[in-house]
Amino acid sequence: MPEHFRASPHYQEWLHPAGLEDGLSATLRVGGGRQVGVLHLNAPVRRAFGEEARDFVAQIGSVLARRVDPLRSPRLDAFLGPEWTASRVANGGEPLRLTGWEPTPLVRDQEILDLAQRFSKLPASTLAFLWHRGTDWYQVRLIHVIDTNRSGVIVASAPFPNDLGLTAREIDVATGIVAGLGNQAIATGLVVSRRTVETYVERLLIKLNCATRGEVAGIAARAGLVKPGTGVGDLIRLTRDGYT
Repeated sequence: MPEHFRASPHYQEWLHPAGLEDGLSATLRVGGGRQVGVLHLNAPVRRAFGEEARDFVAQIGSVLARRVDPLRSPRLDAFLGPEWTASRVANGGEPLRLTGWEPTPLVRDQEILDLAQRFSKLPASTLAFLWHRGTDWYQVRLIHVIDTNRSGVIVASAPFPNDLGLTAREIDVATGIVAGLGNQAIATGLVVSRRTVETYVERLLIKLNCATRGEVAGIAARAGLVKPGTGVGDLIRLTRDGYT
């Protein structure tokens, strides 16, 4: 760029014909000096931007930088607590670390990345579920973000304390119930007998303090007590009717 604003080709070709005589530019940076954007102001008179204007831009620059930072998610800041970790998966590329959040360890799991890519093609905005990794269980939430330079799927996770003492098979059966499957269909999907499924349903009624199968479905859906990809956890079924 030339030293003087009015000597630039951009000014001569676009701004001057539009009646703009002065301009002020500022780089927008977040913590660590990472550049996330540029703020540019124009005015119809010369010498419109003095020291007062420059001081004002310097004061609001950090706020504007946080607003446009593609690696920050305002939705997460209000949505999840400090025990959660999160990363963004966009366009099949490497997971991105979000500003202000520790990366979730689950993005090292290719199954989770594949699941996030499939979820990104569905109309649902969010999906809560459980995930088993090694000896640990995690509560997970996929959040579909469509916001210009932030678009993608956020994978957020936190340790799952499992205070109800649910077993992996009970979670599988709860998944089938939320997906709208009958006992025989769940049995077929899990390759077990129908009677075995009925036993697990009875245990779920007790552990979730429910009187009906419908109550089990509602509580399991709202609490994310499901696991996609288990043979009964079809992603489309789990996200039907706006399930979030």
